[in-house]
Amino acid sequence: MQILHVIATHHTSRETGALTSRKMVEAIIVHKADDIDALLTPSIEMLEEIKEGEDKTPKVYMLKDYLYKSKRQ
Repeated sequence: MQILHVIATHHTSRETGALTSRKMVEAIIVHKADDIDALLTPSIEMLEEIKEGEDKTPKVYMLKDYLYKSKRQ
């Protein structure tokens, strides 16, 4: 039953698709992990598409800003 609660509440609110509100710490952790994944996935994809000689991405919608490519990449 608890895993069902975590799955049913990993979206932010009922308006954004959650079946009910979060009532467990584990549900909050899964929700935040989902948020991080939604932010990082397009960011990483944009970093991988930077052309030779460029040092930053186009504006990343989720960040409302640019990402700079580090020298390590």
